[in-house]
Amino acid sequence: MIECRKCVLTSEIEDIEFDDDGVCSYCRKIEIEISRYDVSDKSQKLELIFNEIRNKSNSSEYDCIIGVSGGVDSSYLVYLAVENGINPLLVHVDTGWNTKESVSNINKIVNKYDLDLYTHVIDWNEMAKLQEAFFAYKILDCDIPQDHVFPPVLHMLASKFGIKSILSGHNIWTEFTLPRNWSMNSDDKMFISSVFESYTGEKLKKYPTYSKLKKFYYKKIKNIKDYRPLYFVDYNQFSVQEILKDEFDWKDYGGKHFESKLTKYFQSYYLYNYFGIDKRKAHLSNLIQTGQIEKEDALEILKEKPYDESIVNNEKFVADKLGYSVEGFRKLIGSKTLSSAIKSDFDTIFYKLYRKFS
Repeated sequence: MIECRKCVLTSEIEDIEFDDDGVCSYCRKIEIEISRYDVSDKSQKLELIFNEIRNKSNSSEYDCIIGVSGGVDSSYLVYLAVENGINPLLVHVDTGWNTKESVSNINKIVNKYDLDLYTHVIDWNEMAKLQEAFFAYKILDCDIPQDHVFPPVLHMLASKFGIKSILSGHNIWTEFTLPRNWSMNSDDKMFISSVFESYTGEKLKKYPTYSKLKKFYYKKIKNIKDYRPLYFVDYNQFSVQEILKDEFDWKDYGGKHFESKLTKYFQSYYLYNYFGIDKRKAHLSNLIQTGQIEKEDALEILKEKPYDESIVNNEKFVADKLGYSVEGFRKLIGSKTLSSAIKSDFDTIFYKLYRKFS
């Protein structure tokens, strides 16, 4: 097995390549991406973004929407926006998997800045059945039922309240590097709907979906624009956590995106035991590539399994939420075979048109 000279990714990844210096294609890719945002004065670019957002918000009570999970990125984004004079409407999409730390973190931020919070609760009956279906078919990316609902809810609420800007905490500093065969596209509405219908014999009715047509509508007709301000800051995950602790008494939840109990199980246990994927390798590589951690420290972390004894309670929680015993839940995983007739947005003519005109 070949290991990248710079990060901790190896030749086990399907599409990875190594150059003559022994550096992997994922390292070279992020170098190119970072150079696109290596502006001489990041603060000036950030100010331009916030000015644009303010100028678009004249007819609305709020300057923008920020989706909040209680996690590092969205919490820091709120801090950054408010400190720069932005008045956001905070939106939390409750998918049923919150940790107590995530809820507490959200409330602390709301109270600190006296911000308005809109909580949208996803219908649990459909969410649970969809999540169960993903486990039954042993689909690689079992986080999709959660991830898919965020964009449609945020854009729906932006349209409802006349808000033209949505701020995202996505960034290249901690979540750019991810091997292609370690995840799936969460935007595939047709795939999600087909999986649900195949498993239940019913159609999704209350679960928010985000078709390419709906995406086009919000972007081109409603003129709602998405921004990623964290691309234009000197973002260090560890420094940011200290700022959040000082400002809000923010509490750590133990791992990347572990503010969701489902994500903790999915990333640390499910991927590792059912697919042999240790997602920490991607997360740590991203931190190495952006100068936030040394490779030697990352290798020390990887000597331990991606989960500890707390995973026992975590697995039980997931099983209980879906109506199973732990034994029954383990039997559920992979108990069904996914039909080759399952559809995908990316196979449609409309998708090709969307890519051309969006």
